[in-house]
Amino acid sequence: MKCQPLYFKGTEGVVELTQWFERMEMVFCISNCLAENQVKFATCTLLAGALTWWNSHVRIVGNDAAYVMT
Repeated sequence: MKCQPLYFKGTEGVVELTQWFERMEMVFCISNCLAENQVKFATCTLLAGALTWWNSHVRIVGNDAAYVMT
């Protein structure tokens, strides 16, 4: 079975953001994705404005802080 996460651009709106969160949770569960890998996996699904935002966040807080789940 392929687990294909939804990609997220950051322009979709609240409903789509909620669906993205729900889909990511399902993919994590099905894939047995460890909690410490979930942020890294999820950020690989970001595109366009969402990816730009994430890259800016990483530059500000640093890799270690950015990839820790809070």
